[in-house]
Amino acid sequence: MRRAIFPITLAAILAMAGLALAQAPPAGQVGQQNLNERSITGTIESADADLLVINSETGRMYFVLEATTEKPAMLNRGDRVEVFYRPGDAGERDVALRIVAEEPEAVVAEERPRTDARADERAEARELPRTASRVPLLGLLGALSLLGAAGLSLAARS
Repeated sequence: MRRAIFPITLAAILAMAGLALAQAPPAGQVGQQNLNERSITGTIESADADLLVINSETGRMYFVLEATTEKPAMLNRGDRVEVFYRPGDAGERDVALRIVAEEPEAVVAEERPRTDARADERAEARELPRTASRVPLLGLLGALSLLGAAGLSLAARS
């Protein structure tokens, strides 16, 4: 029985370490998606298949629309929208990730309460980036492995 304890313990420790590593995202991709996402609200000045122009409090903004951009079926001049976007590199236009149309205040007040799905979506967009590392977890597993090995060694000597 004593000879079977060590291989079983070792297998359990390796299985836990494997599970911890399997859940870790690839290096360099932790929090990348939300890190650069921003949002702005404005009124549509023009919209076509590839470009959206809005007037916001900070001025006129241009957004590239890609095939992956989530948007309402109709984007009309004068509609109020919130654009979630990824800033473009130097000299390039910002890329719209999704566009959420805002309803006029009178319609909003009559049809539904103030807490709506879009408010929840905006709260999720403001979520902090996930930049934490799993290295401390791996260190903890290593320390537990060493403690387990020391305990087994003491048990074998007894």
